[in-house]
Amino acid sequence: MFNVESNQNEISIEMSAELDNLDVADDAFTEFVQNKKVDVDLFSLRIIFRESTLNAVAHGSLKDPTKIVKIISQINEKHISLEVIDYGEGFDWASRIDKIDPMAESGRGLALMKIYSDKMSYNEIGNHIFLEKNFISVASEVCK
Repeated sequence: MFNVESNQNEISIEMSAELDNLDVADDAFTEFVQNKKVDVDLFSLRIIFRESTLNAVAHGSLKDPTKIVKIISQINEKHISLEVIDYGEGFDWASRIDKIDPMAESGRGLALMKIYSDKMSYNEIGNHIFLEKNFISVASEVCK
C-alpha cells in the first residue's frame, strides 16, 4: 500500500511498512520539495527523511507490511517540517538522545537526524518524530 496526497504547501504519504516503499517515498518527497524551488540543503533534508522513515519501517513497524507509516511534510516561509509516525510501541528516546554516537554500530540514524536537522523531537512514547530543516536564505539572513 502506498498513497500520496499533496497540495501547495504539504505532502502526506501513507505506506505499508515495507523497505521497498522507502525509495518511492523518497522520490515523491524529493519531487515535491524540488517543485517548490525553496532554498534548502536538499542533501541534508533527504538524509533526515530517509533515516526517519527507515527507522519507522524497520524499528517501529518491524517491516510488517500490515502496519502503516505516515509521513507529513509542510513548507512555510522559514523551513520544511517533517513528521514521521509509526504505530509501533515506540522507544525510550529520552535516554538515548544525549548519548548519540555517529560512529556506533547502531543508532547512527538518530545521530544523522540530529546533525542534519535544525530541530528534532519525539512524542512521549517515541513513535512520532518531528523534524525541521531551515531554509538556507533564512539562516544566512539571521547571521547578518
